[in-house]
Amino acid sequence: MEIQQIGKRGILFTFFEPYKTNVFAIIGEKHTFICDTFLGPESMKSVIKYLKEQKKFLPTNIIIFNSHADYDHIWGNCFFSNKIIIAQENFEHVFRKKAQDELVKYKNYQKGKVSLVKPNLLFHSKLFFPEDQIIFFSSPGHTIESASCFDAQDKILFVGDNVEEPFPYINNLDIETYINTLEKYLSFDCKLIITGHDKVLKDKSLVKSNLDYLYSLKLGDVDIFKFTYSEKKIHRMNLQKILSLVSDEEKKEKKYQKFKRDLTTLSTQLKKENY
Repeated sequence: MEIQQIGKRGILFTFFEPYKTNVFAIIGEKHTFICDTFLGPESMKSVIKYLKEQKKFLPTNIIIFNSHADYDHIWGNCFFSNKIIIAQENFEHVFRKKAQDELVKYKNYQKGKVSLVKPNLLFHSKLFFPEDQIIFFSSPGHTIESASCFDAQDKILFVGDNVEEPFPYINNLDIETYINTLEKYLSFDCKLIITGHDKVLKDKSLVKSNLDYLYSLKLGDVDIFKFTYSEKKIHRMNLQKILSLVSDEEKKEKKYQKFKRDLTTLSTQLKKENY
């Protein structure tokens, strides 16, 4: 685990096994906020151990925030089962639909014994803690229940998996809403951006490049021949997801016909490049 001081009151915990994932803590005036809880209670024990060493840490006033319902962001909730756990209101539907299946599918990733604990405080559009200058707000994109956190005092924006290197992962067909969310991020006066799985962003260049990708995806005009190997892999996954969600009738449309051709081309290229 790597620990970084972010701004005057933020602490970033970066885990590397089984893959790089960030947990972000903000020590506010009244509450200590922990954004996402990674893969289980053992991970959170190490986070709390470190936080207890901080002079301003308030262990009785911990508030947990889940940026979305993917397993690698919520399995540590069980360590905080008696605390307030915040999420966007669509979380409950998504959690009910997939949480148990993911617990079985990814059981080998558990850090300690995981029991599923869902959020107990849901919000629609936004939730503001004025004493701490912390704002949680709905930001659908990577998933329909995705939400973000803005530390208005330090001007730090936590975006979960909505922004990723090199491309965002698509999980639904509402690309327009995803675009709106990233455009909203561009309007924020923020000094740093914390993502779910990447390094700390010191500018908005990755947000902009993610947006360019989404613009092209929406138009069905993605140039796959300029992609790197990793970009090809992610775009192939996105095409597979999109084509699995559209109807047979929609697949006859020009855009989706191109997606099908691109998917075949990418699969062939990746197979060759893997050797």
